[in-house]
Amino acid sequence: MTYYYAVAALIAGAVILWLLGRRAAAPSAIRCLQRDITLPRLPRRYDGLRVLHVSDPHLHPRRDCRAAVIARAEAAQPHLVLVTGDLVSGPRGLPLAHSLLEQLAARWPTFIVPGNADHWADRFKHHLPRWPATGGALLLNRGQPLDDANGDFWVAGVDDPHRYRDDPARALAPARPEAFKLLLAHSPDVVRRPQALQADLIFAGHTHGGQVRLPGVGALVTRSRLVRKLSQGVFRLDGTTLIVTAGIGTTRLAVRFCCPPEMTLWVLRRAAG
Repeated sequence: MTYYYAVAALIAGAVILWLLGRRAAAPSAIRCLQRDITLPRLPRRYDGLRVLHVSDPHLHPRRDCRAAVIARAEAAQPHLVLVTGDLVSGPRGLPLAHSLLEQLAARWPTFIVPGNADHWADRFKHHLPRWPATGGALLLNRGQPLDDANGDFWVAGVDDPHRYRDDPARALAPARPEAFKLLLAHSPDVVRRPQALQADLIFAGHTHGGQVRLPGVGALVTRSRLVRKLSQGVFRLDGTTLIVTAGIGTTRLAVRFCCPPEMTLWVLRRAAG
């Protein structure tokens, strides 16, 4: 009898954790964090630039977080928005992704790179070529000055590193050597290419922060070729700053544990001196 009670307790515990994990993954649970980051080569006139990082919403008719994303973005008051891929979860999410990008780009300068899920879904609908029509800048292994021809702040993006579509050398090559270089990539695996380390600042997602994290263990699965400790956070790599977000959505299991969905407002600060 004790055996059956133990089994029943395990099943009940698993169900409770499942329900809590689903609740933690809901759009209402999305948090928007604000963090300052100091960058030694940031041009003086961009000191205080507010950059909102949005990644991995995995939009689907059953998981539509557009309203929550826009509400938190409006509260954050960014100067620009960076979207680092996996906007969709299957082809039915493509119209929702187009709608989200349209809403973001109508309010703020918006820069976009696709993720592996976007490419998979696009085999059916061919939506990716339409994304620039939203008003956002789709950066497929290319870059551009942030706001004028001065070129002292270069925004570049690469195609999906998870499937080896990335070419950071091509994206960063047109920038002046002295320019501050910001690079968008869906996966942090982009840093495995030495050319990516020419960027001053890299934003990435893809890992979901592990989606399920255990105390003292961290992320269980990251789907990255990098070590697990690089699945979420801020890392200094040979003069480059890598930021990896836990992102918004989920894949496979629609649960999160010790890893809330997030957007992050980064306030860029120029180093003193």
